[in-house]
Amino acid sequence: RLTGGVQVVGEYISESVGQQASLKQRTWQYLFDSQWRDPFHLGTIPVDITCPPAVEEEKVIQLAAASIYRAYLQGINRQKVDLPLSSTQSWPGGVQQQYVEIKPVVEGVIRGLKSCEEFSGRIGVEIWDKGDAVGAWEGEKLLAVLFPTANQLPRIKEKLNDQSRLSIIFNPQWQLGGQIVSDFGFGENKRKAEELVESFEQTFYHELVGIQGDQLLLIRAFPLLWHVYL
Repeated sequence: RLTGGVQVVGEYISESVGQQASLKQRTWQYLFDSQWRDPFHLGTIPVDITCPPAVEEEKVIQLAAASIYRAYLQGINRQKVDLPLSSTQSWPGGVQQQYVEIKPVVEGVIRGLKSCEEFSGRIGVEIWDKGDAVGAWEGEKLLAVLFPTANQLPRIKEKLNDQSRLSIIFNPQWQLGGQIVSDFGFGENKRKAEELVESFEQTFYHELVGIQGDQLLLIRAFPLLWHVYL
């Protein structure tokens, strides 16, 4: 869902400005105010927007961790994060194969967060559902669930009793719309499930999308708006 505005790089579209301008040979910067403590040493994060955009895994990890931390400092304790999977991989092994690829990225983000005093301490790792490849990292100050499904929502809800703990859902498998039968069932159960899911704010999103032979990069890094790189 695109909210607040969309910036398309190449030809630049701004809802607030309403004008077009060439942004070739420029980078956009994720700026931090002087009040923000910066454990990642990223006072500004330069992002190359040349076409096709080349975003290294380590930079994605840093940007995701910084976005999550910034949102947490602004009181957002329930966060949704979508990390990139290969857009050229056919995934014959299904979600289990995807889990193997993306797990090191998730753990890189968690290591970045653990470098902050707010999230220091032991974090355990557990497989919640082997068939659906749902994994969880949990500590006193942080909960992260990778590839959660609708079946795992009751368990996630139980874990949300501590309102001060940062809770992150990474790359959830459910879909909120576009299906005849909802992942969340019907009636009141569906309403409550969707209400819980929507309580998680999208603070980071990174996806390469192939459209008619072209690659589009869609990014949202809190607190910036959504950006599309052509």
